[in-house]
Amino acid sequence: ERINMEILIIGCGRVAADLAEILLQSGEAISVIAKDAEELLNIDHLDCSKTRGVPLDMRVLEKAGIKNVDAVLCISDNENINVTVGQMAHKIYGIGQVIVRIFNPENEAIYQALGLVTVCSTSMTTEKILGYLGFSQAADQTSVLGYPIRYDLRQVTESWHEVTVAEVEKKLKVHVLAVAEENSLKLVSRDYRFSEGEHVILVSLPEEG
Repeated sequence: ERINMEILIIGCGRVAADLAEILLQSGEAISVIAKDAEELLNIDHLDCSKTRGVPLDMRVLEKAGIKNVDAVLCISDNENINVTVGQMAHKIYGIGQVIVRIFNPENEAIYQALGLVTVCSTSMTTEKILGYLGFSQAADQTSVLGYPIRYDLRQVTESWHEVTVAEVEKKLKVHVLAVAEENSLKLVSRDYRFSEGEHVILVSLPEEG
């Protein structure tokens, strides 16, 4: 059984408000830092911890409970703030899961080298963050030898429990690439049976999705 998380969200725009609401519905404990009263109106309807202030201030971070959280999502509309607070969470407070929203893809490799998980496309931010945290499907598209392919990260639900790889591939018209474990990927045979809660990487052609 998955233990609910304590998550600190930096920023209170549309993306942050949507994520906070989804995560609260999943039973997570959410704390949000907003720069001003106007931003706080975006989550006025949510039952979560709310802190007003500049997140670069350690006193504000600690008031919002950064010392006790499991993950920090830096998703404000300011890339510099997101990256700086992300580094503070990672280096000073030792937070294991730090996800940073950026707007310039040219900086992505640099930030990842600093140990930060980054999401760049605004349209995919919510989906990707939820996927990294294991709450829902995360999807992306890439190419191999110039041919487009789509890959999805899905969490095995009760309906997939004890279902074989072969059955899933036939029903969804996908290929099971691997099962994602804590620190590695596990290749599985077509007669492998999934267990509820596992994370599975699926691959398909875009027109098959």
